[in-house]
Amino acid sequence: MLQKDLLGHPLIGPWAEALFDAHKNEGAASRGIAEIAPNLFVGSERRGYLHYNRYRKIVLVYAYTGPDEYFDAVAGELLAHCEAKGYQLHFLSHLPIASVAGVPFTATPFGVVQRINDLPGFSLEGGPMHRLRNQLSAFRKSGACTLEEYVCGSDSAVAQDIARVIDEWCAGRTKVNPLVRTARQEILDGTLHPRHRLFLTRVDGVLQNVVLISPLRTSDNGYLMDLEFYGPHMPRGGLEFAIVGIIERLRAEGRTLLSLGGTYGCRIERSPNADPGIDKLLDDLHAQGIFNDQGNFQFKNKFRPHAQTIFLCRKAESGSADSVIDIIMMIADPSRTQTADTENHTAIEVALAMPWGDAVVRSPVDAVALPPDGGEKKKCH
Repeated sequence: MLQKDLLGHPLIGPWAEALFDAHKNEGAASRGIAEIAPNLFVGSERRGYLHYNRYRKIVLVYAYTGPDEYFDAVAGELLAHCEAKGYQLHFLSHLPIASVAGVPFTATPFGVVQRINDLPGFSLEGGPMHRLRNQLSAFRKSGACTLEEYVCGSDSAVAQDIARVIDEWCAGRTKVNPLVRTARQEILDGTLHPRHRLFLTRVDGVLQNVVLISPLRTSDNGYLMDLEFYGPHMPRGGLEFAIVGIIERLRAEGRTLLSLGGTYGCRIERSPNADPGIDKLLDDLHAQGIFNDQGNFQFKNKFRPHAQTIFLCRKAESGSADSVIDIIMMIADPSRTQTADTENHTAIEVALAMPWGDAVVRSPVDAVALPPDGGEKKKCH
């Protein structure tokens, strides 16, 4: 079913929200998940769900929400569904997936996620932080610099100013993901979900950049730097100033982690279990600068984060690697590379008649209780 139909339902929505709050990672927490992967595949045991998108015969699982030990079960059920329908299943995962329900899989490096894992220990001191200190110094010389948090819907004039910065950011790009326009309108309308927080950087009272952060799962105790917008005339170091200020705010709140998000196309390691066709195609694209956001990766590296590979995983010996081009576009431009999956959706009336355990009847908290550990833990991005 569609994510919006499940999360918004008065009976089973609380169950889905409880799982979401307890287990969401970067992929699921992002504001863009509803556009990039609008469909949910809910496991038969109702212990977790996969966020996916379909484009023709390609199914891409962008994120998993649920306890780690349940991933293989729900992934195996989706694999069986795809095999029956003739679909080609892919996962984006923080960990290399060697198999799903006993079926061998390949895991090809596809991108990198960068995290500042120790906010209490974050410091600008020392040689490795020299470049970051220089950027901050340059920005602070541009005028009176301030960082403030804006509560969405509290001031229409500020919302219009935020929209101006977003428009300037979009004007400098040849391709803009549709989720940017959606977020812009939600800010103007005051309907952005309150879980997302907005931080505004100004110089001498003039808005320079906007950063949207989204909460990660409870155990992470932190946030994802989700969206960043800035105009062409922002002084050098403006975004660095905003991020350092956000780190200080989160640290004061007792948070311990800030994820700087994923960067697709960058590859920091080789995988012994890579799909050779996909590996070669990605190397070719990287060499041509087509799927290579090295600049964004280096920008984040100034904060000395921990870098972890994002793997593209699919069944071994799946044939041609050309589907990777479609997968890249499914992430970059989902409005053009998305096939409505309504033919596979379960009617809400049918879903309500299925066994959901006691999660809805008693408390949604019961739905996220972890069972005893068992089996190899795997976690989808």
